[in-house]
Amino acid sequence: MPSLSQTPGWWVTLREGTGRTIVQISPTGQQTLFAQINTGEPVGLSTALVVLQSGWVIVGNTPTIDGTSATVMRGSIFVLDAFGSVRAELKNNFINGPWGATVADFGGSASLFVSNVIAPANGTIVRWSLNNIRSADDPRNRPPQLTNPNIVANNIGAALDPAAVVIGPVGLGYANNQLFVSDEVHNRVLQFNNVIVGNLNPNPVVVTSDNALQQPIGLTLTPNQNQALIVNNLNGNLVDFTIPARGVQLATATVSNFGARSLFGLAATINQFGQRKVYFVNDGDNTLNVLQ
Repeated sequence: MPSLSQTPGWWVTLREGTGRTIVQISPTGQQTLFAQINTGEPVGLSTALVVLQSGWVIVGNTPTIDGTSATVMRGSIFVLDAFGSVRAELKNNFINGPWGATVADFGGSASLFVSNVIAPANGTIVRWSLNNIRSADDPRNRPPQLTNPNIVANNIGAALDPAAVVIGPVGLGYANNQLFVSDEVHNRVLQFNNVIVGNLNPNPVVVTSDNALQQPIGLTLTPNQNQALIVNNLNGNLVDFTIPARGVQLATATVSNFGARSLFGLAATINQFGQRKVYFVNDGDNTLNVLQ
């Protein structure tokens, strides 16, 4: 399924489980093939997709042989430069089906959060440190290294699914030392505190659950970071709720008439004119749409 990175000039990965392309889409809708990843091994780019301020693109790889959960693999994380070239691929025991991602980007350094969904990970979220980040526009610069992996969340819930390959934590959002996670298996949104600074509490707080939620999947924070949006996997609805916990569900809107499994990627931003926009992918008609 397609996914979005919350960066102006949207970046979309295509075909869950077997897709190997990243498409860059301008705010006016112009499409450009940014990268096609051919490694000699199976590739299945996931919604674990972020773009750093410096231009580096980091994307999860959870491949399958045939697009089904029966052949899903542990995968890897790719780091691409501003020209779409793969400059690094990381594989280790902390990468086990990278499925969703978000980043706290400080320019020269960053903290990357990646969820893992393949057993035995079963909903683990790992924080990676990135330091000495340089511009991705200069081919002489080395790609940022992902170091110091730390598990900041565990046992959120994940399961193989014949239709979606895997059901597990896809939507991740970061704000103010807090990590927000869509828990599709348990139909709720979780909040983890002190995920970068201070004493990490591995026990999450439930921000919101049930009511309008129907397997929350894609998640994004609004630019003012006092609200969040999710899209449901079991219907074509988008749900708006307050953060941090305890959140209040404010509104629900039907944004896809194709129903279940049509929504996935979601991102909210402010454009160059100060206008607030919400972008979402509709798998039902293979489109990228905008609410404003």
